[in-house]
Amino acid sequence: MKNTFKMLSDRSTIQLPAKLISALIELRIKFIVTINLLTILFVMPISISLSDESGFAKYKIGELDFYCIQDTKNEMNNAIFADANHEILKKFTKDGKSPSSISTFVIKRNEKSILVDTGMGNQLLENLAAAGIKTDEISDVLLTHTHGDHVNGLFNNSKPNFKNATVWISEDELKFWKSSNNSLVEKTIKAYGELKIIKPDEKTSIVLPEIIAIDAAGHTPGHVAFLVSSKGENILVAGDLLHSADLQFPHPEISSRYDNNPEQAAKIRQKLLSRTVKEKWIFVSAHIPFPGFIRLESDREGFKIISVTKNQSTKSNANPSGNSNAEKNAKADSVAKSFYDFTVTDIDGNDFSLQKLKGKKVLVVNVASKCGLTPQYKDLQKLYESKLAENFEIIAFPANNFKKQEPGTNAEIKEFCKTKYNVTFPLMSKISVAGDDIHPLYRWLTEKKYNGVKDSPVQWNFQKFLIDENGNWIKSIPPITKPTDDIFTN
Repeated sequence: MKNTFKMLSDRSTIQLPAKLISALIELRIKFIVTINLLTILFVMPISISLSDESGFAKYKIGELDFYCIQDTKNEMNNAIFADANHEILKKFTKDGKSPSSISTFVIKRNEKSILVDTGMGNQLLENLAAAGIKTDEISDVLLTHTHGDHVNGLFNNSKPNFKNATVWISEDELKFWKSSNNSLVEKTIKAYGELKIIKPDEKTSIVLPEIIAIDAAGHTPGHVAFLVSSKGENILVAGDLLHSADLQFPHPEISSRYDNNPEQAAKIRQKLLSRTVKEKWIFVSAHIPFPGFIRLESDREGFKIISVTKNQSTKSNANPSGNSNAEKNAKADSVAKSFYDFTVTDIDGNDFSLQKLKGKKVLVVNVASKCGLTPQYKDLQKLYESKLAENFEIIAFPANNFKKQEPGTNAEIKEFCKTKYNVTFPLMSKISVAGDDIHPLYRWLTEKKYNGVKDSPVQWNFQKFLIDENGNWIKSIPPITKPTDDIFTN
């Protein structure tokens, strides 16, 4: 082919018809494009989109197991970047928002587990349990900084969530914490003992030889990042180095209103992202969309994601059968779904197939322990007992979506329901019933395109859904309506 095109370039050597020349040139172009595309496919890093159904993701780094544990799925509103150029915001964020998360991280070796930040404490404990990590195993809590979405998970009300842990913090951050929330500092010291001081000198290891702290001050005066290194691999746990991956990777000069010192925050962001690229570190941070084991490269004045490292989690951590409820529900998503296609998890962590409810009327209700409507537990139990002989069932899903009125763990919720209201109807594990992280069952219950009847988003705690004996969606019952015999007729 090469000789053919050489001949074409030398008209004195051979004369060919114009149509033939055009066809040969087109063939050569297609050949070159095909080769280039194949080169790109085989050389470029592979970006992998990960499901966040499990609430945790695992990465093996040398001799260590490294987990990302999701506490909350959320979005960042452009209002926090109000000083940024409007055209840049419009270009890099969709509908004035960007996907985000509140994530925490666990570094685990054998039975020793080290937690980095604690989130808000929304789904932290449940997702730690799903990953097979016991709270009693947490030996140390390393704080990047002390904003509420990084420290509130230290406690469940007044009870410490990690009773065997030592809490670590940088000296400058401790001063900042005392000035902003000294009562929480005193509460933490009382529950966890004297705080250990982190030295972000990149020489002093913390807890394990593989962990050092890096000065990342700017977001807060004592903000630190952690570098975890083992067998030549490195993960930078960057705390709140940035709040929007969509916006601040390409434009690291943009700071948010959450940054205590915006100018300093922008400088350290540029510096640490540059080091991440140069040193080929894996990048994770609290507000990267979950789970976000990210590799970066430089791109003009900013950075771009070149790959997301594959989740190495094994289903055996959460479910010995290897078939998680998320997998079962995802499989059911591919068919015309009915109520009976779902498998959920009960309050004790066991699979609960809704198939077993065939032939029964079912009342599905989202519940909470600290709501003005919480006394409806009594009404639900009374209705349940009165209908026991009539092929009727109630299944209740604790949810913390509304004013955080269900902060308890599954065990605490079970105990509360038993001692306060003598509940005997089936309780399920705590889930989300609204928002981006809505449970698949509640997506079916609340969206017409799935249930085939009506859109009916959950408005508050104790909203009820009535399902007939054949698994059909009948109606949604407002939270304020008490569960009595009238719900079957009105």
